[in-house]
Amino acid sequence: MKNFYARKEVDLKTMMTLAALLLAGSAVAKADDASSGSVPTTVRSLAGCWRGEGTVLRKPVTVTLTIRTILLDSMIAVDVDSSAKADAADRYQAHLLFGGDELAADKGRNAISSFWADSFGGGFTATGKGRAHGNGFDVEYRYPDRRYVNQWSREGDHLTWRIISVSGEKISKLFADYALTRVVCDGTR
Repeated sequence: MKNFYARKEVDLKTMMTLAALLLAGSAVAKADDASSGSVPTTVRSLAGCWRGEGTVLRKPVTVTLTIRTILLDSMIAVDVDSSAKADAADRYQAHLLFGGDELAADKGRNAISSFWADSFGGGFTATGKGRAHGNGFDVEYRYPDRRYVNQWSREGDHLTWRIISVSGEKISKLFADYALTRVVCDGTR
């Protein structure tokens, strides 16, 4: 009897080990799939550093973007640092995430899912949906009182980023407008 139970215990241990290996292999395969990512090329091409100027609610600002791939290249992170030209202490920061949206209703390859967080705090975070097109992409973030449509367009080493505020169905106005140029990253972030 003793050998029977001993053998059964070994078989159970072997089976558990095999199951764990199979699960681990499955997780590695999924990680490999994620690394190929589906971030649209127009979004991925922004990786690097950008510096420029613009306006936010008609206030002149300077802005820098540090853009890098994250999460096994399955998403892009954008760190935004901006300050008013008239008062360098009047600062703003944001952290944006962009990824391909394989779960979009139309299953389109150019669908984008996004997340916005900024220096206004957790109550002002938002998720966004959008689509890549030609040399850019658009993403809309919905807040309780309005929507913000972000329009990104790149021509070589020049990047334009506009944010349109939409209240209701028809009233829209320019919220922010930036013109940036690609620069060498200085490694401070």
